[in-house]
Amino acid sequence: MIDGATPLFNFRLFNHLLSFFLIVAFIGRLFSAVPDTLQTPGESTAGKVKFSNRYDVHLRLGTRETGASIVFGPYRVYESIYVELQPKRELIFWEQNELKLYRDLLIQSVKPEFLFVEFTEYPLSWLSSAIATKNPEFYTYFDLTPEFNLLRSLGAGYQEPWSMSIFLGKLGTFWDLNENYDLIVAASGAAGLVATGGLYQIFDNYLVRSNWMRLEWKLKGAGKTRISSNHWDIKMGYRWYGITNLPNTITFSLSRLRTNKGMFDWGLMQNSSFNFEIQIPAKGPNNDLSRLYIAFGKVFPMKMLLAGIKIGYGFEHRQLYDRQRGAFSAEKQRISEIYFQPMIIF
Repeated sequence: MIDGATPLFNFRLFNHLLSFFLIVAFIGRLFSAVPDTLQTPGESTAGKVKFSNRYDVHLRLGTRETGASIVFGPYRVYESIYVELQPKRELIFWEQNELKLYRDLLIQSVKPEFLFVEFTEYPLSWLSSAIATKNPEFYTYFDLTPEFNLLRSLGAGYQEPWSMSIFLGKLGTFWDLNENYDLIVAASGAAGLVATGGLYQIFDNYLVRSNWMRLEWKLKGAGKTRISSNHWDIKMGYRWYGITNLPNTITFSLSRLRTNKGMFDWGLMQNSSFNFEIQIPAKGPNNDLSRLYIAFGKVFPMKMLLAGIKIGYGFEHRQLYDRQRGAFSAEKQRISEIYFQPMIIF
């Protein structure tokens, strides 16, 4: 190797990669398990859950239901408190026309029935950006190539280390009859207005102190059987960055996860996840694309778990953040990156 040249690959990390993925697997075992049935407010999980990353407390104040939940995960952790605003909720039966079902839920959300207050943390994004900001020399230890950092890849996809949200809308539990004509939960859905904010944002994987806010209309659905599950989330709204010369944006995001523990399928739809986010400046001389994030993950059944990998692409067109000056540059730059993240689902 020529003296002073940058090595193409960092072999210092090679002997740590196996240990790293074993740790990720262990974290996934602790935090990525899901209950055997879909948990909804007011539904007891006694005798149904073998292992769960979710813990719920349900209380009743007079005729109104209230409670709290906490959900753990290596990529996302959230704690929520909810209060029922309408004590008499409609009994909704599952329909084969899923699009019509969630369309009706969206229309009915105009008259809110639930209030949620939620705190969300993104552990790997927070850890990655905190190390890059506070200890850049240690951060470079995770450089696999001059253009690829392992910590940055694991923490990709989020623009903030944590946030607080207030949700006001409709929460629907969809019921069905099994072969014994017992009433069971077939799916759940939520639709309504979400206001989210925080005190820090992540730019170029550096923590930047700034008050920001996002206002969105949200539509979310989930269904689960003993071996399969289907989750999806759609949001559209507006983001205030709270930073001078950084344009606010119109946002749209879509995420979907489909799993089946009893099917080994190389197809793109089954046992896969998909994430899509786009942001466009709300105003300005150049209303071109501001942010684009696309990620696709594929998992395969392995005994009691699903394991695989997610590959993502991120693109941003904005002012580059100068960590030395603690400010954004005057001219816009195009930033493109590819990310890899392990997936483990129990």
